[in-house]
Amino acid sequence: MDLGNSNLRLSDSAAKALGQIINARQWRDAARDAKALLHSRSDMKAMYRECYRLLGFVDILWVTYMIGLPSPLNRDEAWEAFEAEAVELYPSGPLHDELWSRSGGDPGDLSNEGSGRASWHRCVRGLRKGLHPGTEAVLRVMIDQYRYNDTLQQLQRQEFWR
Repeated sequence: MDLGNSNLRLSDSAAKALGQIINARQWRDAARDAKALLHSRSDMKAMYRECYRLLGFVDILWVTYMIGLPSPLNRDEAWEAFEAEAVELYPSGPLHDELWSRSGGDPGDLSNEGSGRASWHRCVRGLRKGLHPGTEAVLRVMIDQYRYNDTLQQLQRQEFWR
């Protein structure tokens, strides 16, 4: 059934049961399709609570933020989400839009070889080891540029960046 175009509204218990079925049967496509309904179907929040873990890290951050849950990511998952979002927003790498220098970093500290994805991967490895200017500074500038990006907002809330 296409819940996006249906007038049928689910009770909390029905929505929860639907989410449990999606989760138990590992219907990742159904979880992704349901994510698209998040803005228009507030009656399904109980469903999202049951099956959001079937989504990718970035989508998990977004869904948990939208339904008011704390971020469920561990440190490694958060780093993966950070790298994925950085690649999406700055496809040429950390030098794209002068992000690195606007964050207080020295562009000479980064290698610009290979693809933007490869540049980000090297950069994230460096940030994890304490490369200046640090993850918090880079996130702050990213959020200044993309104020309404829920993933960045949720990543900034992670305690271990500090």
